[in-house]
Amino acid sequence: MLTTIYGTPFGPKRVVAVGEQYFRVLDMTYQQLRMGVTPDELELEPVDPDADEESD
Repeated sequence: MLTTIYGTPFGPKRVVAVGEQYFRVLDMTYQQLRMGVTPDELELEPVDPDADEESD
């Protein structure tokens, strides 16, 4: 995990690295990644970790 973003409507978001890609995920998705579910299985889109937070 690189960082945690607080103050979002559905709980904290986390920016995580999986291999050489980065993903912005909610806590439940973060837990799934930790259990070994792949980003492809979760249909996650990579993000630029240096970019500003996008509006959802």
